[in-house]
Amino acid sequence: MCIKSVVDANTCLVWTRTARFIRIFYLSFACIALAGEFALPLWATWDLPVGRHSGEDEVRLLLVADPHVQLYHTYWYYGEYFALMDSDRYLRRYFRRVRRLTEPDAILILGDLVDGDNIVSNDIFLQAAERVRQMFILSHPTPCFVIPGDNDIGGEGDDPITDQRTDRFKRAFGLLSNSRHIRFVHLHGNTPWDELTKPVNLHDTHITILLSHIPAVTSQAVVELEPDILISGHDHMASICRWERQAGLWRKRHWLVPPDGLQLPTGTFELGLDSVLERRNNKTLVQLGVPSCSYRSGQPHLSAYGLLQVYRNRTMRFTLFKLPNRFPILYAYLSSLIIFLIYVFSCLKLNSAVRTIFVSCSIFGSVYFVTELLD
Repeated sequence: MCIKSVVDANTCLVWTRTARFIRIFYLSFACIALAGEFALPLWATWDLPVGRHSGEDEVRLLLVADPHVQLYHTYWYYGEYFALMDSDRYLRRYFRRVRRLTEPDAILILGDLVDGDNIVSNDIFLQAAERVRQMFILSHPTPCFVIPGDNDIGGEGDDPITDQRTDRFKRAFGLLSNSRHIRFVHLHGNTPWDELTKPVNLHDTHITILLSHIPAVTSQAVVELEPDILISGHDHMASICRWERQAGLWRKRHWLVPPDGLQLPTGTFELGLDSVLERRNNKTLVQLGVPSCSYRSGQPHLSAYGLLQVYRNRTMRFTLFKLPNRFPILYAYLSSLIIFLIYVFSCLKLNSAVRTIFVSCSIFGSVYFVTELLD
């Protein structure tokens, strides 16, 4: 009788400790979820554009660089599924919010739409491309302009551009890289399948913008088109510089915001493009570097979306919307999960452990669903 009482007391003590631990775990998980899924997304203080004075005198362009949408690999699909789901959700969530707050006239996607090797099969690439379309192109009525990057079709180092890669990119994104006009702004993309020439009979207030994934002012497209603004991604860092043309080439460079791998420049940068007199004599070119919008780009502390406001009087405003670093929250989730699993399996019977894990997963799924609805 005495032995049975001791066993019952020990069992009761174990259950009491387990219940206390599970309550502490749920509380910790709630704090992490509150910080990562609610507080951080709303905590971001962005320099939002003021209301439009005249819709005809301003063009707003939302800049999306290097989203690096991850590729699914069939041989370890289930192991990577949750990581890729979180990456897609991060891209989708902040893009949706920035687009809603800025009300752009067009969205410019600057290449490296997908991540991974160019040697992947067409099916894997097209599956990732469809996720890009769902996140950035089909989820809203705003016109989109898309150019490829080296991760999409090759072209960097010893990785050549091939017809097979360019064909599958065009198959996925159709005519979204064709030149177009938005009021007084002329948009052109530096792609291997289009030859660009300088537009004729341009009015003095017209502004030509060239999108090029790799920031090279020596490219044939820059030489032939003579743009006013060159917008690039690739480097995953923000930058602003002004080039002066000498002897037919862009030679003299003035850094206004040099690239910085440690921190992202904040605030709105206002610049005046060259005047009519400068256009006739010593033309200048403003080059903008846009950081990646993905936390999986290798520099998560620099992730941002950009907004370019171009005005008919040949002035411009460039704003960066810094995104929160996702990795500290993911590390907190992972640490809590490891501690939880170790404790549950070491202190509970298998049936009880499985039941506890199932309840915890249900709670996590509910939190995830609620955050999706709140977006």
